[in-house]
Amino acid sequence: QASNGNYTITNGITIHNQLNSDNTVATFFQQDLKRDLDISVNVDNSNIPSAGIIIKQLSNQAIIESNPEGYQVTISERNITIEALNNTGVFYALQSLRQLWNANNGIIIQAIIMDYPRIQYRGISLDSSRHFFSLQEVESLIDIAAAHKLNTLHWHLSDDEGTRIGLQMLMPNVKNISDLRGLGNSLVGLLFI
Repeated sequence: QASNGNYTITNGITIHNQLNSDNTVATFFQQDLKRDLDISVNVDNSNIPSAGIIIKQLSNQAIIESNPEGYQVTISERNITIEALNNTGVFYALQSLRQLWNANNGIIIQAIIMDYPRIQYRGISLDSSRHFFSLQEVESLIDIAAAHKLNTLHWHLSDDEGTRIGLQMLMPNVKNISDLRGLGNSLVGLLFI
């Protein structure tokens, strides 16, 4: 629901975390604003802010159907208020705000956003068994998945002959047994794992 007016994210903005004393997500906000808009951001746990970005407990859980990943964001001329049940909801609110502030260089139209997932399992699959990926590529994929509010990573690490994790200490025979698999070989070797 949009209305007239804008909120402009300016250098030196403060994020006031009233939800809890865990400022992990507020720190993500701080890092994303620095990376996206090149502005400095302060973080505190003040209970009486009137400007900046305010993170607080959602009072009416019915609007997000009590979903722990849901949130409500209210954007006015004076502040941005994020209401959620926990840090997960705040994190997903951050992803929505990033889309908005990147679209117009830190200027966000006044609006009220209520959002929660209808599907609990929203995932992406990464197949490292067949294709090697560097740590940087895996981290980048996780960041992209988070930006799209996906909450599960299915990481395919092994398949038939291929495995990307070392299990020698836990299962010393795994290499010998896995070497027996393949075209023309029996499945019997896998029964010993």
